[in-house]
Amino acid sequence: MKKKAFVACLALSGLMSIGGCAGAGVKRDVDHDDAKVEVAEHQRKTVRVMTYNIHFGTGLDGELDLERIANVIKDSDADLVALQEIDKGTKRTGGVDMPRELQKLTGMYHTFGKTIDYQGGEYGLMLLSKWPIYDIAVNELPYSRDAERRVALSGLVNVPGMGEVRLVSTHLQWMPIGDKHEQAKALNRLFANSDVTPVILGGDFNAGYGSPTMSEMLKFWQVSSKIDTGMTFPADKPNKQIDHVMTSGAIRFDTKSIEVIDEQVASDHLPVVVDLELIGGVGDVEE
Repeated sequence: MKKKAFVACLALSGLMSIGGCAGAGVKRDVDHDDAKVEVAEHQRKTVRVMTYNIHFGTGLDGELDLERIANVIKDSDADLVALQEIDKGTKRTGGVDMPRELQKLTGMYHTFGKTIDYQGGEYGLMLLSKWPIYDIAVNELPYSRDAERRVALSGLVNVPGMGEVRLVSTHLQWMPIGDKHEQAKALNRLFANSDVTPVILGGDFNAGYGSPTMSEMLKFWQVSSKIDTGMTFPADKPNKQIDHVMTSGAIRFDTKSIEVIDEQVASDHLPVVVDLELIGGVGDVEE
């Protein structure tokens, strides 16, 4: 698979707060070689994160192909994945339980959060992780009366060598623009400005640099991508940079690499993969 690689080094730090989260993780079906994995994960200092709007598994060729989506995820070797546009039991995707199928195909832990009821099923967001997900919550975001409901799906993951990280997936409104800006403010209230747990936020923000939405987010978040480090939409002729990975919280990260994967058929968006390296926490003293 051809990739466009973009490398950046910037210190990522911030503050966040969490409220009203509850839930339970969903276990995966694939076993590990525990003896080999334990040593490597104890020494882990880097976590790989993907955000990907999968267009309900339907590619630009019109084909529903979850195995193709799963292969993109597996080939990236992402540890944590934030997904958008997930169908569960809808007519348009043949009633398939997409969260469960992607869990089976990737062998990762997963959780799903409903945004709306749709065509006899549900449509929403998903998290995937190499480690169990817990303290799960679907957080309501503001939206206009005639607009589609929007949410942020969040869960805690205990990343070996790093400790707890809160992973969040979201998909902000395309229009009206005012909704999108208010949703950004809500994300800041929910997840920014705390010194307890670091947050990694991935999503389709339907907004690029210079927009009021991204200006609002940048008040509290460090964004791994930068201007001109890769367009993400539409997948076949990308000219908009609207899919982002952001961090906030007590643990500081360096962004070691950014990749926009050049998979032009599987979805109408390109996935973004970021390597985050742990460099310390608030209050650490250099010797």
